[in-house]
Amino acid sequence: MSEVDRKLGRRIAEQRRRRELTQAQLAELAGVATETISRLERGAAVPSIARLAGIAKVLGVELHELFRFWGTDDANDAAVAALVGAVYGHSPEDIECITRLAAEVLAHAARLRGAASREGR
Repeated sequence: MSEVDRKLGRRIAEQRRRRELTQAQLAELAGVATETISRLERGAAVPSIARLAGIAKVLGVELHELFRFWGTDDANDAAVAALVGAVYGHSPEDIECITRLAAEVLAHAARLRGAASREGR
């Protein structure tokens, strides 16, 4: 089992949990055995592209999303992945609005941190 197999398995598990599905539910919807999902998530099995495409469809993500391994290795990447997950499926207009709001909030937080550090001198 390679590192890619393990990361792919973690991504499947993350997406499954994000959809609030159990392994058994995902297996049923994808037309595979529960043990197959368990083995995939552990990186103990390497699925075919066709099987991965079916799983991605059930999870409501594009196939390439299962290969986005950022978000699994450190807290910052995990936070970014959570943010992407929160906006996934929304309209481009909603995402643009959220992006503008996030930029404003982050700029305000940076100004507050700057003010606090100047006061601490």
